[in-house]
Amino acid sequence: MSLLVPTGETLMKWKESNASVRKNFSVKRLVFPLVVMAVALVGITALKMWAGTLKHFPIQTLLVFPFILLVFFSNWFSSGAGVCLTELCIVRSAGKYGSRTDYGEIENCTVRTDSYDGKKFSIVEIKLKEKSKFRINSPVEKFIVPEDVNLDQVLHILRDKGVSVIEA
Repeated sequence: MSLLVPTGETLMKWKESNASVRKNFSVKRLVFPLVVMAVALVGITALKMWAGTLKHFPIQTLLVFPFILLVFFSNWFSSGAGVCLTELCIVRSAGKYGSRTDYGEIENCTVRTDSYDGKKFSIVEIKLKEKSKFRINSPVEKFIVPEDVNLDQVLHILRDKGVSVIEA
């Protein structure tokens, strides 16, 4: 049994809005990988010129370039993470690994609204009571509630589980 599988009854489930990822996207994050790839390409070309015994140019280097760009843009094009409120915990699954936080670990959570490109969403930031030393998975530190999901119902579930909700 996985530690990320929601235990107990699922109270609410939704996909996060990808608008928050797009709003925080920065082109500056691409500069370093592009510079590294350019240096690698120049280095391979210089090696080819120096070691004139090679019969062909290593085309694999040029084929890897689009895949590296795809990895950096994957958050832009992929759907958001899945969030699940269960009887015992909050589960946020994104990619291969996800996050889980029990309601008892939460000191409080702050709710603020934001928008990007005409899409409104709410960001729920979670403050934990204390960091667990023996945690197997990462805790849920924040999750996004899109405007088509009932935010009042989400906050009602959190309050029912004993979480102090601060609305900004």
